[in-house]
Amino acid sequence: MPSKFDFEDCKVEAFCVAYGAGSDEMHLAVPLEPDVQELLVDALIETYAGLTGLKGEDEWSEFEVSENPKGVSALRAETNDEVFARIRTIFEMAGRNVSIEEFGKRLGEISYYYAIFRDGSERRVIGFRQARRIRASVKARYVLISESLRLVREKVFHLDPQFDFIVGRSEILALSAHSLESIAGIEQFLKEKYQERAKALARSVPQVDWSAIAKYANDRTRAQRLLIALSRRRDLKNLNPKLLGSVLTANKCQFTHVNNCFAPKPNFEMSFLEVLEGRRWPHDITGGGPILYRASNRSVVQG
Repeated sequence: MPSKFDFEDCKVEAFCVAYGAGSDEMHLAVPLEPDVQELLVDALIETYAGLTGLKGEDEWSEFEVSENPKGVSALRAETNDEVFARIRTIFEMAGRNVSIEEFGKRLGEISYYYAIFRDGSERRVIGFRQARRIRASVKARYVLISESLRLVREKVFHLDPQFDFIVGRSEILALSAHSLESIAGIEQFLKEKYQERAKALARSVPQVDWSAIAKYANDRTRAQRLLIALSRRRDLKNLNPKLLGSVLTANKCQFTHVNNCFAPKPNFEMSFLEVLEGRRWPHDITGGGPILYRASNRSVVQG
């Protein structure tokens, strides 16, 4: 767990770079000199210091698949969340070793890099960083300042002073939620799963016309997020049609009935989904009481 990891007494176990994306993604372990290992440990310490300095322990933003975390700092997530399957796989594996010559040839193809650390108690964490500046570094012109300016002709790999996020066995702490979602491949997860989850919702919550909503979500990531989130809401199977109709009307979300199922009217699909997901307003649609306030933004999204 990152918060119990001894950041002052740890060493680099491996340094890896990732090429490609999706099923074509490949991970390579790169050899390091001792001074580079020290830089990576410093980056890990700096990242954790940045995370703990941003907010108090009780003020972290918790990851929610329905929320777009763009711009969020100090985000906390559970490593075993289904959307982080790729991160868990990386945590359990290490890339194959690669010669430094091969690494240099493919420098411009790197999508992200990560370092695996162990502390004195054999606890393990991984620091991840998107390779934002590496492609620029490949084409850049650097000069060395000594007694005069001298062109650096060797290829340069840019190491950032902080990682975007740190992964432990049970918890993820992120300075950049956008990088976490990108490396975890969450948008790909949404595309692969939302249709399947809509069908599951049709079986467990038959009072809603989920087929129309799934069709609306075809090319809308935000709607896909909400469908996945709704499939994770365990109490939705107790949906009360009378309460739902009242809440939809109160929030000016226009709807109709198709085969005795609730269905949003055109241009009201998003507000319909958000009423069901229950994060923006403290309402009750199941009879079990409203969900505690969780959304970072409570403004009504109208069609």
